[in-house]
Amino acid sequence: MKKISFIILITAIIFCGCKNPFKTRNSPEPTGPRGTWYPPTTPETVVDLNLRNTYEEKIIDNYLLCFSDSFSFSAPEDSLEAIADNRPELFWNWDLAVERNVTFAIFNQYMSGSLRFVLVMEKDPDQPDIKGDTTAILYRNYLLYLYDFSQEEPLVGTIKGISAFYLRESSYEHWSIYLWQDRPLVSGEKDWAFFKAGFRE
Repeated sequence: MKKISFIILITAIIFCGCKNPFKTRNSPEPTGPRGTWYPPTTPETVVDLNLRNTYEEKIIDNYLLCFSDSFSFSAPEDSLEAIADNRPELFWNWDLAVERNVTFAIFNQYMSGSLRFVLVMEKDPDQPDIKGDTTAILYRNYLLYLYDFSQEEPLVGTIKGISAFYLRESSYEHWSIYLWQDRPLVSGEKDWAFFKAGFRE
């Protein structure tokens, strides 16, 4: 009898101490990068999906995953113009840290308010991609449409150019961009490098 009373007492304590012992717990909110992201198992996935999607979605953590730690950005024609304008430092030492700061500033400006952009990228029909076992060069024509919806005519600028993305496969079979070379579609026109350089402090 004492044994049965003890079991009933323990059972009552357990059930009274819990709101619902059979209810599943609430999962914590997910942390880390969100948005559209694919495992970077091919060069095309990195450039045509992840880079484009993360730029459109303005998710800096995902964007940075497209690049290797040794990343550098190069814009020869824009660099010559910067030197001519007595601003030679504008494109010097453009590494991953600079890319992060510049892109973060771009995303912040175009994330809220009336400013927006739309990025369109496609293969360069005149320059086929070069792909090896562990390295690749992808050539992409792009259009970056800049909008200000506070204006009567919201399309306020169009950036056109050609980018060459140099990629390398890591030991984990993931690809990343280690060099990005950019130039205008027509010499003298504004390209992506010109747009990005406007946000370099």
